Parts: sequence; C-alpha cells; structure tokens
Amino acid sequence: MIVENAGGHKDFMGCFARGWHNMNEHSLRQLLLQDNPETESGRSLIYVCPECADIGCGAYGCKITKSGDAYTWSDFAYENGYEEPQIVDGIGPFEFNEENYEAVIKAAYAL
Repeated sequence: MIVENAGGHKDFMGCFARGWHNMNEHSLRQLLLQDNPETESGRSLIYVCPECADIGCGAYGCKITKSGDAYTWSDFAYENGYEEPQIVDGIGPFEFNEENYEAVIKAAYAL
C-alpha cells in the first residue's frame, strides 16, 4: 500500500531480517521508542533495501509516537538520506494498542 501510493518500485524488505542482528536490534529499539530515529526527518525506517538496508538505497519510514497506551505511525515518506523526503499521501495514521504493538514488534524481532 505504501509503495503503491508512492509510485515507487517494490524491492524492499521489512526492517527485521534473519542474520542481521545489529540492524534488528536497532530497529527494535527505534520501533519501541527506546532510541531516536536515525533520519534527520525523525522517521523510523520500516521498509529498507533488501541487500544492505542502507537508507542511501532508499527506504520507507514513518514517525512513531506514543500517547497513553497507544503507539501511532504517521507521516509516511520515502527517504534516501540525501534528498528531501517524499511524503506518501493517503497512508495512516495507524494507531496500535501498546500491549499488542509491543508483543508483535518483539515477536518479529525474535524471528
């Protein structure tokens, strides 16, 4: 849905992948708001290059916030780290119950 709305190619993978321990740990901490996003825009990367996961190849991200017992994903964009982010219209915001969200993120990390 994100890629279709952005009009880009579909060669991306989720931010968790077997054998990429450092990236998985980094993604886990960002998605749970334990670390700040690595992007200047404040977005956490959720779909990345399947070969290297480097933002320079392009990635999709969103802003993640927490209020009370809910996490919210909003402000989706395509970024590459050297051009202005390209906002993806028509996606989100999505709100997730804290308990369910944290359980799903930790389960994805454990793969």
